[in-house]
Amino acid sequence: MNVIVIMLDSLRKDHLGCYGNSWIETPNIDRFAAESVIFENAYPEGLPTIPVRTALFTGQYTLPYRPWQPLTPEDITMAEILDEHGYVSALITDTYHLFKPDMNFHRGFHAWRWIRGQEADTYKTAPHGKNLADHVKPAMRGSRVERMLEQYLKNTADWQGEEDYFCARVMQESIQWLKANYIHPKLFLWVDSFDPHEPWDPPPPLDA
Repeated sequence: MNVIVIMLDSLRKDHLGCYGNSWIETPNIDRFAAESVIFENAYPEGLPTIPVRTALFTGQYTLPYRPWQPLTPEDITMAEILDEHGYVSALITDTYHLFKPDMNFHRGFHAWRWIRGQEADTYKTAPHGKNLADHVKPAMRGSRVERMLEQYLKNTADWQGEEDYFCARVMQESIQWLKANYIHPKLFLWVDSFDPHEPWDPPPPLDA
């Protein structure tokens, strides 16, 4: 049996067709769900980005017992357990919090891809040439949000089309890894997209 987990940060269950939504179209996820296991009564006890991944990676409680923090040497991850059972694994993600110094969330995976530039990831330094006032409310000027958006605009300044967007690149990298590794009898792929977490920046025509 192969194991493929698709983690979408900040996506609400009730916005998916496979969970009964009738006004938002999610055909690809719905088709994947039709051939997969759907959990209808599973609730993480810690919702922020790192605590929820700690809970999912380790099966251990996070908040309120441990804060937003790296994996510890004592943690045993799903990737490490599956490695002992002969799985070939990969982590493909644009969630930059997983790769901040010493976070260790790639531990146990045989391969990992980190797609740079999400949110406040200090990836690029060249000026973005855009008017920041078009992206931030006056009340947010001088705030952490303004600094985050400034960095995000630098990171995305050279995008040309939908294929450059983070979620598209995460999914494309995941498809390429599967095509290159399907020959292995047991695969574990963790696909981790930071979208639809803010800043909300959908490609045309979805931004209408």
